[in-house]
Formats: sequence, structure tokens, C-alpha cells
Amino acid sequence: MKDNAVSSVVGVMLMLTITIILVAVVAVAATGIFSGNDNPISAELNYVTTNSSGNYLFQMNAGEPFSLDSLKVVFYDKDNQSTRTQGTIATTGTVSLGGRFAVNKPEGLLNEMTESGNLIYTFYDMKTGALVSSGVIPIPATTH
Repeated sequence: MKDNAVSSVVGVMLMLTITIILVAVVAVAATGIFSGNDNPISAELNYVTTNSSGNYLFQMNAGEPFSLDSLKVVFYDKDNQSTRTQGTIATTGTVSLGGRFAVNKPEGLLNEMTESGNLIYTFYDMKTGALVSSGVIPIPATTH
């Protein structure tokens, strides 16, 4: 009678189980299933100029590259903060350090501004709702 037959079957099963578990761990690590990128956009976005189409141009001066699809912009008059207008980003794609992108002018809000002033822009990460960057666009009286 052979007493070692049971232990060799158990040994093979244990080796097979360990191999399957190791393959599963490597597969999960390689695909990044548990990494979950919930970090907000980290960027410094500054107003540069108004282009020939009348859009505002912004430049990324610091931060990590990001997709413009994940960015939201809100404008408001510094003197009348109760009126906020969501802007439309006119450029598509990804912005990286030194890159520029255009945002359509908020005509309705500009028409409501009674005198020259400061238009505040605020960029938000649409995925997390976190503030990305904000600043001021000086508006001369002849613009609106």
C-alpha cells in the first residue's frame, strides 16, 4: 500500500493554487484595476490674450498634462459675483506645460457689465469638482 500518493496530489494542488493566485495578482497589478485615478487636475492656467476670433487664450504654466474634456470654466463679474456664466472651451485635446487653449467669450455676461472692470475666471475639474485655477481678465470699457 502506498501512503505517499495522497501527499503528492495535495502538493500538486497547492502548487497549482499558488501559481493561479500569483498570475491573478500580476494581472491586477499590470492592468491597474485598483489604481483608480481620482486625483484632481493639477495645473496653473493663466489668461494670455484675446485672439483674432474674440476668444480668450489661456496658457498652462505649471502642472501635469490633462484633457480639456475634463475641464469646466465659470466666469463672473468681480463687482457683481451673483451672476455666474459657464464658459465653453473652444479647443479640444490635451494641454501640457506651455500649451495654450481657447475659451469662448461669455458675451451675455460682458453685456451685463456696466463699466470696465475685471472678469473673474475659475477652472474646475469636472470629475472631482476641485478648483484647478482662477484669475482675472481686465475688461476695458470699449469691449462691451
